[in-house]
Amino acid sequence: MEDQQYEHWRAFGAWLETKMAGRYNGSELARASGVGLHTVSDLLRGGRRQPDGSWRVSNPTDATLRKLASTLGVAWEEVVAQAGGTHRQRNPDRYADRLATRRDAKAAQAGADRLGELERQVAELTGQVAELVAERRGDADGPRRRRRAP
Repeated sequence: MEDQQYEHWRAFGAWLETKMAGRYNGSELARASGVGLHTVSDLLRGGRRQPDGSWRVSNPTDATLRKLASTLGVAWEEVVAQAGGTHRQRNPDRYADRLATRRDAKAAQAGADRLGELERQVAELTGQVAELVAERRGDADGPRRRRRAP
């Protein structure tokens, strides 16, 4: 899997070089796009060697890809196609927990809002019941008059 990713990002780097050809070198592209030089370098090489000797493949964010696309005058769709999808599409596992957490937080907030609304309604109804009971007993207008027996 890592070899496939490496090859994919090496191919992306080669594609990126063709888009830069005659216009930018790596440091000029970094400066013009506002993307870090190491990021551009990693993209061009397909990744970077880690201190432990392992290889870390590139995995740019959508913001990075948008900056590069804008600077190079390339359509966002073309960059996404070359990158193999958006960051979320390329990293579904990363976003599953975040999405679930956000969904859970939204559901909890909605539940808390609903509970607050129900508590308000119960308090209102409790007040109305107390008024009706008081009215029925005659507490509302003073002593209750007895009905005459027919």
